[in-house]
This record gives sequence, C-alpha cells and structure tokens, in this order.
Amino acid sequence: MTCGLVALAVGALWIVARMSRRLALLAKLFRALAVAAVVLTGCLAMAIAMRSLGDWGRLKAQLSQRHADVLACASCPWPQRHSRTDDPLWEFRFTEQHSPVRLFVRRAVPAPEILVDFGHGGVAMFDLTTMVVTYSD
Repeated sequence: MTCGLVALAVGALWIVARMSRRLALLAKLFRALAVAAVVLTGCLAMAIAMRSLGDWGRLKAQLSQRHADVLACASCPWPQRHSRTDDPLWEFRFTEQHSPVRLFVRRAVPAPEILVDFGHGGVAMFDLTTMVVTYSD
C-alpha cells in the first residue's frame, strides 16, 4: 500500500512537473507574441508618422496646396488625365528618385481629387491628413 502511494505521489509530481514545463513554455510563447505585437505596432506607427516628415511631408504640403487650389476653382475646366502620356498639371521630385512623380486632377463627386502617378503603372490617391493611401491602381 505504501509503495502504491509513493508511486502515485511520484506520478502526480511527474505530471505536475510536465505541466509546469508546458505552462512555462506557453507563458514564454505568449510573452514572445506580446513583444512581437508591440514591436510590429511601433513599426507601423513609425511608418505612418514618416509620411509627415521629409519628402513625404513636402509631398503632403504640395498635395494640400494643390487640393485647395482645385477646390477654390471647382468649376474651372481642369484637364483630366485620360492616358499616361498626358501632360501632368504638376510634378514633384523625391530626393532619392531620379524621375518626378506626376500630379493629375480626377473629376469626382463631390469635389475633384488629385492623383499621384509614380510611373510604371503606380497611381495613388492619399488622405491629406494621414497620408494613408485611399485609392491605388
């Protein structure tokens, strides 16, 4: 009887030890996932914040100014882009990019919008507050 109780006690201790190792591994895994989530969130926040600095800040200022110009004269006959070979209304040059990006007006309701043509088929429209892409093709 005593040997049976000792065997049960040893078995129970073995099970508790195995579970505590598994719980420790699980806790480490959750800790690692939490750290990864915090780092990823920080990187994404930095990427969005960078859209307001440097070249992107200059592009944001130019887009805001051009958008105000377009809204001030909404009834003006702004040329609309029909093909990639049309002349742009404005151009913007990033410091590290050799060719400038081209800015076009697109007729939209309720107001015209400004598209940025990065070349090679990359056209985008940005939210002028956050510089998050709201349209891309």
